Amino acid sequence: ITTMLELAGKDPAAVIGGKLPLIGGYGKAGHGDDVVIEACEYSETFLHLTPFMGVILNIDNDHLEYYGTMGRLKMAFQKFALLSRTVVFNMDDRNTVDVVNSIDRPVFSFGINEEARFRAVNIQEYRPGFYEFDVLELGEQFAHIKLGVPGYHNIYNALAMCCCARPLGLQPADAERAAAEFHGTGRRFEIKGECNGAPVVDDYAHHPTELAATMATAKKMGYKRIIAVHQPFTYSRTKALMDDFAAVLRQADQCVLLPIMGRPRG
Repeated sequence: ITTMLELAGKDPAAVIGGKLPLIGGYGKAGHGDDVVIEACEYSETFLHLTPFMGVILNIDNDHLEYYGTMGRLKMAFQKFALLSRTVVFNMDDRNTVDVVNSIDRPVFSFGINEEARFRAVNIQEYRPGFYEFDVLELGEQFAHIKLGVPGYHNIYNALAMCCCARPLGLQPADAERAAAEFHGTGRRFEIKGECNGAPVVDDYAHHPTELAATMATAKKMGYKRIIAVHQPFTYSRTKALMDDFAAVLRQADQCVLLPIMGRPRG
């Protein structure tokens, strides 16, 4: 979304979890009318925001050391949705649908499998791990997206961006250009170099669902062997999701486990 606004000359302010090469950092002040914030649900910090558009990509069983149960986590996302003037949500994610179904707000849905307002169809790999597809809005052609980053999960990220285009005063062509020219952020399948001919990739994935997406991307790109070097992040998450982590890391041909990185919160 930041890339789309920036390339369209809107000069947005931005606060992003990864370093975006286009703006040369993790954020920028900007002089335009928009600010894009990548918010975190931990400790309900995202409830300090009142967005013009609130985008929910998915809701996973994370930060339960704070929330205690999935029900309380979903309640926090419900509050976030109610703080938003318009909600953009992933119709293929059951937890997100549960939250959005219970609110009274204008919504823009996106998805692949479900009949969402914005839907990806004719999905194809134009090179291993990289996808292009048509986006339909209410069944009519909206845009043709060719992703500049690998990973099936990035189809959903691009669909969320498409939902935001017109409400932000932009056109489908702006979404197409942003998708093609966005080549990722720091520590999101970031290729750091090579070691004896093998690409070295840095990825901040620290939840089993994120790890699964990273692993699936690497496999689709056709590498003969995948060596996963994983440092678990927080004792509480590692304990709660141990079996899920183990199941995902088994997909690698070789796995190296580093000591758990602890934090005051657990």
